[in-house]
Amino acid sequence: MIDLSNLKAPGWSRVVAELCQPAADDRAYLERLLRIIGQVSAARQATLLVPQTTDAGASAALPISVWPVPGATGGSGAAGGGGEGEVAAAEKVTIDFDREVRQAGLAVIESSQSRAWGLDNVDGLYDGSGGGRGLLLGIPVGDGGGRCAAAIVLNVESRNRAAVQSALAMAEVLAGYVQGHASRRELQRSQSSAMGLELATRLISAINGQVTFKGAALQLVNDLVRQLGADRAAMGWLVGNSVKVLAISDAEEFNPRTELVRKLSVAMDECLDQEQAVLFPPPEGSQDVALAQAITTGHRELCAGSADLVAVSVPLRRGEVTVGVLTVELRTPGEARAKGRQAIDVRGVEVLQTAADLVGPVLATRRSDDRVWPLRTYDSALRAGAWAVGTKHTAWKVAGLAVIAAVTFCAMFKIEHRVGSQARLEALEKRTIAAPVEGIVLSLGPGVEPGATVKAGDVLLELDTRELRLTLASAQARRVQGERQLANAMKESKAGEAQMAQAAIDKARAEERLAERRIELSRVVAPIDGVILSGELKDKVGVAVKPGDALLQVGSLQGLTVVARVDERDVGLIEAGGGGFVRTRSRPDLDVPVKIRSIVPLATAHEGKNEFEVRAVPSDVPGWMRPGMEGVARLDAGRRTLLWIGTRRIVDTVRLWLW
Repeated sequence: MIDLSNLKAPGWSRVVAELCQPAADDRAYLERLLRIIGQVSAARQATLLVPQTTDAGASAALPISVWPVPGATGGSGAAGGGGEGEVAAAEKVTIDFDREVRQAGLAVIESSQSRAWGLDNVDGLYDGSGGGRGLLLGIPVGDGGGRCAAAIVLNVESRNRAAVQSALAMAEVLAGYVQGHASRRELQRSQSSAMGLELATRLISAINGQVTFKGAALQLVNDLVRQLGADRAAMGWLVGNSVKVLAISDAEEFNPRTELVRKLSVAMDECLDQEQAVLFPPPEGSQDVALAQAITTGHRELCAGSADLVAVSVPLRRGEVTVGVLTVELRTPGEARAKGRQAIDVRGVEVLQTAADLVGPVLATRRSDDRVWPLRTYDSALRAGAWAVGTKHTAWKVAGLAVIAAVTFCAMFKIEHRVGSQARLEALEKRTIAAPVEGIVLSLGPGVEPGATVKAGDVLLELDTRELRLTLASAQARRVQGERQLANAMKESKAGEAQMAQAAIDKARAEERLAERRIELSRVVAPIDGVILSGELKDKVGVAVKPGDALLQVGSLQGLTVVARVDERDVGLIEAGGGGFVRTRSRPDLDVPVKIRSIVPLATAHEGKNEFEVRAVPSDVPGWMRPGMEGVARLDAGRRTLLWIGTRRIVDTVRLWLW
């Protein structure tokens, strides 16, 4: 064990100097502390452990680093005599007394107090008696905020109580230097944040003076070149799954097919894929592990041909979502290159990333404002969805949830299903008026034309009866002559002549009655109250007609019937007595309720499919409805789910195919 009791001793000065040196990250500093504590305590082995929660929910201590590495030089020399490489990952080195070391580390982490255990005691408690197997010394290591973040367990030779207490006290003093490391790291972060905030303020002030998003992007890269003294800066924006180069400094217009733009696009995609800053040439691992391990193939190609060129790309983020990439190229001066320095270091990358994180939301807002309102609405919906389902594949996740919700809703929600069909209105009572006898149309009744309202008994038309009246007069004359002959025959008692005269009289009377009947029928009257539906007779005055020729059609408006032609695939869903609605083309904004009166059981072919005629009666006939109107009927077919309604035709077709 090294004697550090004198604070002015050279060994103590070297230890303090090394513990005060900055480290790349917290783990690198803890490994340095592990090595130094192991050296000054002359430990056979030192292990760094951190708290862990097992799958069963229990607490445990996980070894992450071990000192010394078997076969490495300087394992237990003077403090500061070995390098940081002497510490190895725990999985690469066998830990002596592994179970006891883990138990000791967990006890130290839970109690946050230094403790000692004897490896020879059955109960593990140190009693100061020593032993051949040695001791385990546990020292808590804070996180800079007053909490125990790790534990260092030392495997040392057996010692007396005073030596153990001295070793624990010295180890606790050395472990206290973690506070200084935490303070330095916090100071560096604060300085980087302040510098990044200052840079971002200048950049945001510059781009806010531009009207369009493209102008803001060009202003950003030009100002970035001036602020950083860079050779070139470029900004790319995320389009789909790749980055499109949008602006290059000092180039208002550029050809996207040039080799330079291609290299910039590849470098930006490289930064996008890794979701972190990328620096080429990469720094040493001791400076920044993430930057040192980043893939730099695209940036190497961008810097090819110039040994003093440095390229750095940082992602532009809006919240947790990467929306673009900034790429900056800087040239290292000759004297700095001779001293092994670069134009930008790890701290400079942190400053640039801080500025990019502040500028990113401003650019995203400007980009959104430049888009048309449907695209802005889509972006807003994606941001809202990201709050619920996360930022990865938000659109697909939201779409999937919407589909699941829609299917669930359609499978459970029921509505009144109605079968649709073409329909027409017909008069409930309708008469077709035909020519009763052969003759010539002599005259029409007053106002007789289609659409005219008539009452039962109103004269519709009259036929010319002059010929019929001559026939009637001739029959009457023959009847009178026959009566005279019959009277003479009766006086002379001539039975045969009397019979012939009687026969002539009967014939004349029959012809007389026929003529009278025809004269009566020549005056055509309305059979019912209603409206003339069809029949234009103005051009038929003076024209001869034959018995049975259709002249007029009269229908009653007191009752209308709806005649719907229902497809055979739907007719089984409706039944007589059911309800429904009809809409006409003349008033498509009004639903007229109807009640199914009958279903004609015989199908008729219409436009390549079988249809059944369904007759329905409106419950209340509006005054504007007329026979002959066409429209669409919706007939009730029971309450069904939306899923059943949407898939019924498909399911029925598949059933017929598979049957």
